[in-house]
Amino acid sequence: MFRTHKQAEMTGFDVTTLSCEGVQVWRYIEHVLHCPWLYVSCLEPNSELPIRRMLLIADIHLFENFLRPETGPSTVVDNVQLVSPGWLNLSTNWRMEELISLSEVQDHYGKHLAYVYRLIDGNEYYEGHIQKKKSIKLRAIYEKPNPIIGEIMGVGCKSDGEFLYFFRGFYSDPPNKASVELLKKLALEFWYGDLDIEKLINEELSSEFLSPLQARRAIYLVDRMISFPCLNRNKAKLLKNIVKLQEARLKINPPSKKSEQLFREHRLDKKAFEWGLQGDITMQMKSLLEYQTRHFAATTGKKTGYSE
Repeated sequence: MFRTHKQAEMTGFDVTTLSCEGVQVWRYIEHVLHCPWLYVSCLEPNSELPIRRMLLIADIHLFENFLRPETGPSTVVDNVQLVSPGWLNLSTNWRMEELISLSEVQDHYGKHLAYVYRLIDGNEYYEGHIQKKKSIKLRAIYEKPNPIIGEIMGVGCKSDGEFLYFFRGFYSDPPNKASVELLKKLALEFWYGDLDIEKLINEELSSEFLSPLQARRAIYLVDRMISFPCLNRNKAKLLKNIVKLQEARLKINPPSKKSEQLFREHRLDKKAFEWGLQGDITMQMKSLLEYQTRHFAATTGKKTGYSE
């Protein structure tokens, strides 16, 4: 929450270049509560000369609404700084640090538990209280964009944050609920992308916020993606090692009776059955087969399983 003071209002000279109808200009404002807030830098590229605006946002819901395309498609958020009080950053002072990602921790029913701020130096701050870690999930709110990587790649995800956004979207729900578009984004990154997804997947699987069921969904996706010949050998080897390491920890033996029934009735693929799931991505993958062909792989210009 920010508070303004009448004596700080700028009225003594022409401020039409800084203001507009319904807007007031102030020399200073007061931050009332010892709570974190966001310093958001954004560009309006559609102007003749790009205009940079800096917003001070003290409400996460407002920030999330601002990120939605319908609030202003010409506005691009290119940097977010977290301004945190000492109780959050575990120091005696306020700090201003670049924010890499912001996520909401929810319980099994979608109730808010906490916010997780991930910073550029790798540190994470937690605002809230988490009691039952086995029944929580992460909902991505913001991921720092990386336009340079996106321009170079041309295929797959544009940044680590984008990959994690889709990866978390996949394992948060049963596999059969995943959309074809979501799986397309993930498949193209698995097969042809340049991101270090092996590192990202390992970090995700070691997260304390991941329930065993979510972990099995995540590793099931990895197990399915590495079965296609378009994946280059080195990447396939690294991903297979991840699957092998998770087998003893995550595979359910024996699988549930429901899984056994679905498998016997040919309504569940073998890998989903082995990972103790009750849904698979067989139907969605039929729409993605064209992207793992020798012809499509050649058009990417990437090193693939076909070119080795």
